[in-house]
Amino acid sequence: MKHIRRKIVPLRGLAMLLTGCGEEKNSSVIPTSSSTPDSSIKASEEKKVSKIEVTKMPNKTEYEIDEKFDPTGMEVTATYDDDSTEKVTSYSYDKTGELTLDDTEVTILYKGKTTKISITVKFVLKLSSINIEELPTKTTYVVGDHFDPTGMKVTAVYNDKSKKIITDYTYDKHEGLTLQDKMVTISYTFSGVTKTSFVPITVVDLALEKIEVTTNPTKLNYLVGEKFDATGMVVSAVMNNGTKEVITDYSIDKKDKPLTLEDTSITITYQDKSVILAIVVSEAQLTKIEITTQPTKTSYYVGETFDPTGMVVTATYEDDSTEVVNNYTYDKTEPLTLEDTLVTINFGGMTATLSITVEVKYDVKINALGSYRMEAENLDTSKAFLREDFIAAGRTFVENGAGASNGANICGYNPGSVFEISIYCEEATDLFVSAIMSDTDTNYALKDSMTFLMDDVSMTPNDVQFTYAGGTSYWEWKSVEFGTISLAKGAHTFRITSIDHRPNLDCFDFEAIKYGDQEKEKVLTGIEITAAPTKTTYTVGETFDPTGMEITATYSNHHTEVITDYTIDKTEPLTISDEEVTISYQGFTATVKITVGKAYQLKLTSLGDHYFEAEDFDTSKFVARGDMASMIQASGYTVSAADAHNGKSIERYDNGSVMSLEFYAVEDIKTDIILRASNYDEIDFNATVEVKLDDTVLTTDNPSFGHRYNGDWYNWMDATVANQEITKGEHTLTITMISAHPNLDCLNFHVSKYAEEEEVVTLDSISVEKNPTKMSYYVGETFDPTGMEVVANYSNGKKVAVTDYTIDKTDALRIDDTTITISYQNLTTTLTINVKEMDLVVDTAGTYRLEAENLDKSYLTSDGASMNESNGLSSNGASLGHVANGYFEIRIDVKEDYNLKVIGAFSKYESVALSNYVEFFMDNQAITFTDITLGRAEDGSNDWFNWKEVELDCGDLTSGTHVFKVNFKSGCNMDYLDFVFSSIVE
Repeated sequence: MKHIRRKIVPLRGLAMLLTGCGEEKNSSVIPTSSSTPDSSIKASEEKKVSKIEVTKMPNKTEYEIDEKFDPTGMEVTATYDDDSTEKVTSYSYDKTGELTLDDTEVTILYKGKTTKISITVKFVLKLSSINIEELPTKTTYVVGDHFDPTGMKVTAVYNDKSKKIITDYTYDKHEGLTLQDKMVTISYTFSGVTKTSFVPITVVDLALEKIEVTTNPTKLNYLVGEKFDATGMVVSAVMNNGTKEVITDYSIDKKDKPLTLEDTSITITYQDKSVILAIVVSEAQLTKIEITTQPTKTSYYVGETFDPTGMVVTATYEDDSTEVVNNYTYDKTEPLTLEDTLVTINFGGMTATLSITVEVKYDVKINALGSYRMEAENLDTSKAFLREDFIAAGRTFVENGAGASNGANICGYNPGSVFEISIYCEEATDLFVSAIMSDTDTNYALKDSMTFLMDDVSMTPNDVQFTYAGGTSYWEWKSVEFGTISLAKGAHTFRITSIDHRPNLDCFDFEAIKYGDQEKEKVLTGIEITAAPTKTTYTVGETFDPTGMEITATYSNHHTEVITDYTIDKTEPLTISDEEVTISYQGFTATVKITVGKAYQLKLTSLGDHYFEAEDFDTSKFVARGDMASMIQASGYTVSAADAHNGKSIERYDNGSVMSLEFYAVEDIKTDIILRASNYDEIDFNATVEVKLDDTVLTTDNPSFGHRYNGDWYNWMDATVANQEITKGEHTLTITMISAHPNLDCLNFHVSKYAEEEEVVTLDSISVEKNPTKMSYYVGETFDPTGMEVVANYSNGKKVAVTDYTIDKTDALRIDDTTITISYQNLTTTLTINVKEMDLVVDTAGTYRLEAENLDKSYLTSDGASMNESNGLSSNGASLGHVANGYFEIRIDVKEDYNLKVIGAFSKYESVALSNYVEFFMDNQAITFTDITLGRAEDGSNDWFNWKEVELDCGDLTSGTHVFKVNFKSGCNMDYLDFVFSSIVE
């Protein structure tokens, strides 16, 4: 059920909505029954309404979802400022659309006054439709047959979009079918509502379908000159309704004719149907046949058919001659069953037998210790229901999920779907079952939303919590464990049923940890604290008490056991710096958190980073933002934020919010205090946010803070207070949002000195923090580092800007120069650049055209749309448009001295001078030109692409490199530039 999040509208705004005109659709005005002014209208001219009340409730106050509010029976009484009252009818109300579960009251409005009445909206499950998901096995019938629903899959669809397979449907065709029957009506009733669907069928007259030899004649092996003998042969007519009848009035093509070596078959005909019977004619009598080479395949699964490929059958005659024969027949032509163990080969009345094996095909076959994986994309989906949005998009159950085992997974199914995995154990087996799943819905218990059965035994998944990072991060795969189950030798079924959730399914793993008399080696893999000790809070000087603590060891065979012979590291009297106790057992450890002394939010106990997550702040002194009130009520101040430390941050509070952190320094320390924050607009962090350590106001190194890049709300930046000396003991850090309210991710106390111990800092790497202004070059130019910021990255996380770096490319750039290597103190980093050839190389006089849409747009800014315009009125079918501002340059390599004129084609809808939009430069010198006026064609033939040319005299150019520049002060369309080079006349 989709719930619509509604914006809370202040009462005055609601009145405007209800009384507004034009596009407002969320109000309804009930007209008075009289077309003449009533007394209330006349009175309102003299007195004012002080309040309104509903003095009689409407007839109906209980609704089902999607119904509309009905005011029938409701009486509204207005009280005026003179205490007089009057029943009014020209009131309005806010609930005019289909009601949802969120609707609990209706607001009534009359002349600026409102009142409310309570309503109840409930969801009632109703039948929406029924669908024939799979047609019955049989849809073609003979006159007189009865409709057979075997194989038909019917689903009921309800108003909550859920589906359910139903079997208690009815159908209308119960008598013998006739030629007029084209459709069977399927009906289903739920809660008094009946829905129907239809199955198309075909009904034909009784007719001969084929004939077949149901018993071979006694003799199939003949000598040359003998005649065919039908003795013992039985021929049957097979009708199109499946019935058979023995016939005798058939004809034989070689009856009473001496047989020759070329005769390999007899054709038997009845009416218009024929069947061929293989015979053998030889000069010597056939004495036996043998299978001299086995077929390629002798092992089959139930339902497959026998395949003779590779089989060699050899016939032996009375004169001891042999031959390989191909026109043999065999008896197993139907799908194979478990009972099929022999195939009988027939040739010339002689037979030979071939042994085959037939077994059931299982998804997982356990035949040894080890793991067996069933990829979810290989599951049978015949009992699953594809989501409506997947159907509409032409998608299937199988998706290519990032990080999925084997690259694919199952998703897009609806609740009610069932998946089954068939398992066969060749010996009694202890099986550990697990799976890999993901979901974007993170707030539910898997054990309550899906059922998992091994045969009839329920298997409960562990308490997995799915995670979702937002956007298209659908595949945050999690391991789900169901535990160990003992299975007897034989077949079993693992059944997965979706109740009300539909996580993505990647794969299912079945690990045989015991197989027959064999068992997986038991190796310790870890320990965990499965029950905390009774006491976790201590005073200084007490000793740790493990009473009540339970430690569980886990082994490689997935067995667990409670252990008691562990050791603990805290055996001496506890100090204020003790925050956890380490439990050890056979090389593995686990920790239990303790508090010694006062329970501080943070303790600084060592060198290095100490994080405090902003989402853990006490919000009691927060001021809620008015525009975020409903969101705060629903989900609090904490949000899942992109790139945030620990994945979360806090926001939605307003100016005046105060957050404080009580922390304890176990020794005298020196620390950087780093606040990680972001903001939509640029703010002066120090001027708008006050940071105090105890009673001292701190100043960060980042006063210009929070610029928003590329639509990213979470452009996290660090505001750092460096090298604060803090004495041993209790302290308070207070952050007050004075005149701004940036998003806050976390605090980090990076301790560089702890008592007498100091941090050893090393230079780890260098990186380009900000690219140079110029990243694109022409061949022959030299690299320009202007604007580039290079930082040195130290082991303590600090970044320090450096300027005394060196670069490897100091000469003229070549076309194959793609990177610049920057070096600093034996460390390097690289920067990718683009080097391109000249736009124009001129070695002869003439006109060179450059299409505007093909020019380099790196320094142009779009107005929001694509700058390439396709249209039939432009040179080469396209032009440049939707430019907001910016420039492009055309670099020209002139081989001789030439005079240059440039002709450009421009257009614009408005009638404005071209000089208002563009200006031109040659080698940084402005080009004066005779202005032209753009605008629509006078004959109305075109508006946007009424191209007009401007001519620019660029003067004489000496041989060498020159730059032609077009600067857009505002946007207009541009089609092409013609560069006309001519020889200089002395």
